[in-house]
Order: sequence, then structure tokens, then C-alpha cells
Amino acid sequence: MLTMVLVGVAMTLVQLAAALPWLLAVDVGLRQAMLRALRRPTLHLSWIGAGIVLGLLLDQQGTAGWGKVYASILHLQLAADFFVVVFWLMLSLWPKGGAVALAAFREGVRQPMYWLLTGLALILLAVSPVIPYFTFERMEELKMVKEIGFAFMMLFPAIFAVLAASMSISEEI
Repeated sequence: MLTMVLVGVAMTLVQLAAALPWLLAVDVGLRQAMLRALRRPTLHLSWIGAGIVLGLLLDQQGTAGWGKVYASILHLQLAADFFVVVFWLMLSLWPKGGAVALAAFREGVRQPMYWLLTGLALILLAVSPVIPYFTFERMEELKMVKEIGFAFMMLFPAIFAVLAASMSISEEI
């Protein structure tokens, strides 16, 4: 049990480290408040407490369920970190190109079509396991769900890229 508690504390510290880049990039006022909060011992105790709770959950219920939740949250944080680091590198190494890329990204995300396509893709991903595929084996149905999920994940960003490019070109003209 002690090892799982230590693993839980380590996992929460990894989550904290993964959250810092995108949290610091959100707002300057938030950045200063976070830096002040990181100096307080109560924050460290709360993260250690969260790690103990996570370790106890992992010890009692196994890593299959809570490990997937943890990995999902970690992957979302790493995706946000990727955007922060890429834009920071572009702005550092190529300021003019990075500014154009950042403005194009912000303009694309502000479009209602982006949110409509994202919502539609999430709904289709949620509904796809329920669709009958008329296969005789359960494993074949799982393969079909994965294939349809991959197809949605490739199709909707491609549609959005075409729409974003056409909107930015039409605005430039």
C-alpha cells in the first residue's frame, strides 16, 4: 500500500509539472498568482494529499480504471503543453512567422465552425460504439469502432483546415 501511495504522489507531481506550462501561458496575472501560490507549503500539502488519495484508489480498485482516467487527463495536458511550447518556440526563433501563426490559430479557434465541427466529431465518436456493425464477433466490432474513430479524427481536422484556409484567404483578398 505504501508503494501505491508513493506512486500516487509521484503521479500527481507529474500532473502538476504537465499543467504548469499551459497554466503559466494563460494569463500574466494568473502567472504571478501561481508563482506566489507555489511558495506556500499548503499547496504542496494539498498535492501530496491528492497523491495519497490517488494512491489509495489505485491500491483498492486497481490501475485499470483510475489509470485510464489519469492517462486521459495527462494526455490532454500534454497536448495543451505542445501548443504552448510550439508557439513559444516559433515566437522565440522566428518572431514574425510565429506572430502570424499565432494570429491564424486564434482566428481559426474563434470561428463557430471550429466548435461546430468539434462538437459533431465528439458526438459521432460517442455514438459510434452504439451503431450495430452486423459482425459476428465482439472483437470485429471493436476494430470497427476504432477504425471509425480514426476516420473521424482524420476527417474533421482536414475539413476544418480547408475551411480555415479558405476563410483566411478570402479575408486577405
